Amino acid sequence: MKGKDILATESHGNTRTTQMEEEEITFKIRGCVFEVFRVLGAGFLEQVYQQALLHELDAQGLRAEGQRALEVPYKGKPVGVYLAQISLWRTASSWN
Repeated sequence: MKGKDILATESHGNTRTTQMEEEEITFKIRGCVFEVFRVLGAGFLEQVYQQALLHELDAQGLRAEGQRALEVPYKGKPVGVYLAQISLWRTASSWN
């Protein structure tokens, strides 16, 4: 997975987080990535790692989904669609 394809974040409602909370979430996500690689090792196709990462994110209480199309706006108008491999949702329960 390429770095930009791993994660697209989207905020819902008025949820705001501090920099410390963002760093904690980032730490959790990286931990999930390392755990998947620790358990599976190298050699599988991308889809295997993606599914394992979705499972691990869920196990850590982070709401995520795979293969999500995100509309790309430019100056208020849609100009295309980006397919995010994994989308992580910002919800109050995700931050705990």
